[in-house]
Amino acid sequence: PNCVFPLEPGATTAAELLDDAHEYFGPLGRGFSVYAPVHLGPAIAHACEGMQWPRLSDAPGMVLTERVQPPVLPEGVEHRTVRTAREAEDFIAVGAEAYESVGLPSAVARKLLSQHTRWARPYIHAEVAYEADRPVSIAMLLFSHGIAGVYWVGTRSEARGRGHATRLMRSVSCRA
Repeated sequence: PNCVFPLEPGATTAAELLDDAHEYFGPLGRGFSVYAPVHLGPAIAHACEGMQWPRLSDAPGMVLTERVQPPVLPEGVEHRTVRTAREAEDFIAVGAEAYESVGLPSAVARKLLSQHTRWARPYIHAEVAYEADRPVSIAMLLFSHGIAGVYWVGTRSEARGRGHATRLMRSVSCRA
């Protein structure tokens, strides 16, 4: 992936980070994206804005620097790896409902996730959390180039606030 981001506060200045990125990607003839996490300070975002680079997303992000402990599931909660068409349909239904609350129309989410046979790849891992056998939360892990990213984390509105997404994040992060 052609991206740069600081790993901890004060590890580098915005100018140093961008200079290093140009030095690395320039000879390769490749552009790059810059992740400017708010918790590491606004200097990197301000530097990019000063160069008139467009902001593409305000999506949250994280970097794990050490292994996380697997989740402890409460009674009546189960995590299932998506393996069957039924589990894929559950994933799609939860995703369509959960992402609607952040402005993604249900029909668009359903279309994006409609080819669940594509998930049957060794570099994709999807899980559904079930509470009393009802699908309530989802998360997907995508492996690429020696790293993994977590995507499609969402919880049905009536099941929010009970730790489902946190436990799924722990569960899929343990697979990275």
